Amino acid sequence: MQYPEVERKTRQPNAKEYKPERWIDPETGKIKSVSAYKFPTFNAGPRICLGMNLALMEIKIVAASLLSKFHLELVPDQDVTYDFSLTLLVKGALFANIIPVALAV
Repeated sequence: MQYPEVERKTRQPNAKEYKPERWIDPETGKIKSVSAYKFPTFNAGPRICLGMNLALMEIKIVAASLLSKFHLELVPDQDVTYDFSLTLLVKGALFANIIPVALAV
């Protein structure tokens, strides 16, 4: 996302503060759907960035590379409840410990 877009106070008050709840709808508790035109990182429409698919693929490769170096282990004694819909979703947060693969047994 482009820095000026994120920092605009007209888009988000207190834009510099870490507030993940700003992306969650308070009525439904689900992630808000945001128009592709609101934060035009890659632009949209006929002038869309030609490198968008390459950039998104690189993000996936970096994420997969990072995840391959760690072992995720669920925190014990969590109350895990599911939201049954088209796909099985976990209600609320799901906490995990992140352990480097070299130390994982």
